[in-house]
Amino acid sequence: MSQPPAAVPQVCVGANNTSVKANTFESVPRLTLLATFTAFTGVVLLLIGISFAIDSFNHNSALLPYSCRNHMISELGFPYASPLTWLFNGAVMIGGLMLLPTNYALGAHLRTRLGYAAASFGCLGGLALSGLGMFGLRQDVLHAPYLFGRFFKIHMAFAQVIFLGWTVGITLFTMLFYRRRNDPVSCLMALAGIVSGLVYLTFLEVSICPSHTQAALVKDFRAIVNSPPISSPILSQRFDSYRPHIFWQAVLEWAWAGSVLLWHGIALIFLWMKRQEAPEAVASR
Repeated sequence: MSQPPAAVPQVCVGANNTSVKANTFESVPRLTLLATFTAFTGVVLLLIGISFAIDSFNHNSALLPYSCRNHMISELGFPYASPLTWLFNGAVMIGGLMLLPTNYALGAHLRTRLGYAAASFGCLGGLALSGLGMFGLRQDVLHAPYLFGRFFKIHMAFAQVIFLGWTVGITLFTMLFYRRRNDPVSCLMALAGIVSGLVYLTFLEVSICPSHTQAALVKDFRAIVNSPPISSPILSQRFDSYRPHIFWQAVLEWAWAGSVLLWHGIALIFLWMKRQEAPEAVASR
């Protein structure tokens, strides 16, 4: 008895004579549902951790009340900043992992090399965020004197990987969605990516070219890097001596973090809108 012929993948020809497999952009409903649930859970945990940490920070004999206008995000999780640093660091550790499925779902939906690369960098940023929270949580559990210089260097290493992962990942996704800008939701994804990229570039410029106040802080900051083991919120104490009414580096850091979360939210909207779309309709764009 003869064997039935093997199934041949259908190929659609796009507007620019680009051949695309019909299932290339096939949506993944279950993965979209998982990404939505985990992202929502992660954002809720982050909001709870940040809110309670700010309240605890302000009641822990802080010289200046915590404000997004002049306080860096990291100050909420540094050792001895407040009795609830463990809650903030724990929320960061879990929240970073909860954002991974969204990046993976986008890569699985697009199924292109650039899409997979973008998803990989996005997942790298989420893993680094989780590692940063885990590192801070470890110190919270030990609750012992610590070497500020060593702690700060490891903290910054994680932070740089977070910036690298999410900035590169979102940029690559933006390139993909910009090519499909005739589609309204893809255009929205590209716009969200451009906004996040511009915020990061502004943050980078402010960090590289500090103001006079920031320069004085950096000079004083070097004096505590090699300090002996301490059991106090030395970072915020030093910042309070120079903290302006509006600390643009802090404002832009918060703005960039918000733009990244917003981008993930729009990514979920994209996935839900495309989950029932016919592959041929997507491939023909």
